[in-house]
Amino acid sequence: MRETLLLLLILLSSPLFVYAQEYKVDADIRPRYEYRRGFGQPRPVDDNIDMADNFISQRTRLKFYYKDKEELIEVKFAFQDVRTWGATPTLNNTDNGNLHLYEGWAKFAFGETTALKIGRQELKYDDDRILGNVDWAQQGLVHDAAIFMYDGLFKLHAGGTYQSDRENLFRQPYALSPNYKTLQFLWLNKSFENFKLSLLFLNNGLEQIDTDDPDFTADDLKIRYSQTMGGRAVFSIAVLDVALNGYYQTGQDGSNRDINAYNVMLEVKGKIQGLVDLTLGAELLSGNDDDTAADENEAFNPFYGTNHKFNGFMDYFYVGGRHQGSVGLQDYYAKLGFNIGKNWRVNADYHFFSSMGRQVLNLVGDLSDRSLGQELDLTASFKLYDHVKFDGGFSFLFPQDGIIDLRDLSTGTARDRDKINQWGWVRVIINPTIFSKKGEQN
Repeated sequence: MRETLLLLLILLSSPLFVYAQEYKVDADIRPRYEYRRGFGQPRPVDDNIDMADNFISQRTRLKFYYKDKEELIEVKFAFQDVRTWGATPTLNNTDNGNLHLYEGWAKFAFGETTALKIGRQELKYDDDRILGNVDWAQQGLVHDAAIFMYDGLFKLHAGGTYQSDRENLFRQPYALSPNYKTLQFLWLNKSFENFKLSLLFLNNGLEQIDTDDPDFTADDLKIRYSQTMGGRAVFSIAVLDVALNGYYQTGQDGSNRDINAYNVMLEVKGKIQGLVDLTLGAELLSGNDDDTAADENEAFNPFYGTNHKFNGFMDYFYVGGRHQGSVGLQDYYAKLGFNIGKNWRVNADYHFFSSMGRQVLNLVGDLSDRSLGQELDLTASFKLYDHVKFDGGFSFLFPQDGIIDLRDLSTGTARDRDKINQWGWVRVIINPTIFSKKGEQN
């Protein structure tokens, strides 16, 4: 990997790049300190294990971008190292970081409006609800895929991928399950003067071994397909922006259950006297109920979206597998944001959570409570100058009976309803352009 980076740096200084229309090298370094006491899960009853954790993680990313002078070919490589401070001893000849290729793709045009983009790349569409790059996570989210692109009277992307963990001589189970085995999507977007509309179709295939026999054969490897279809509409009405999301899921999940699930979101954004941004919204994600049949799954799955962006920053829902396949979610929220001068931004977000369904907790038949809790997220950012920004925040989650019921059951650890859950973080983002060149050489 280090030899590859050195080769790219040599190429940047070679005559090849004299004939480029554009090339540049960017760095992205973002250390982040976190204080966790009730992040992702309610604090336990047992004070002996109810201890806060503090750590610093860091992403170091180096990005290379090239476009030829005819603007027919684009190429991007991005390498990154993701680590926790202290994971590697200060005097050591081994490295516990994770230096790897984050992106590596090429895009070439067929004409003025069509192109093919192929390789390791981010899939980021609309508000990132179904497909996003998960930029909050230090490692990010990328896919090995090919995408046909049309950008004319409207925008259309048709993409797909097929996954294998190695070059096998014959069919073998996909070792990285529950990653998808195969995926296809179609995205259509059209912008009007005061209206934007996007439609999305996603076909997600999960490979499963369809037998309990350890001596399974290739015939026992089955791919279960689910389909997500829907879209997003954004209306601009005077000083208001109104957004509406709607998605429906069907097909089969990895356990061969029939899926019947949905997600809807309504959000209104506006400004108060041109100074304060106000957002009011509600999102519903369907879930399983106590009377859901054993061969059915009514829990909506947001799949590969930037889930940290939604339903509170403390990641209680749909991040890291938490709340996945559960009782669904109702999220009613209000957000305030305002700028202080040119460099400061302050935000306060409030969420009220409840479940869509209820879960059976024991053999007696007791059901989980629908109330889940309330969350308050306070954040601030300061732009020192163009390529250096500080941001941070502090969040509180006030649990109610429902989240305690569910997490007691799923984790096997008794959780405390009366303890306030807290999470704080501070980050610096340093992203300079190291090399840059545009325009033809004479």
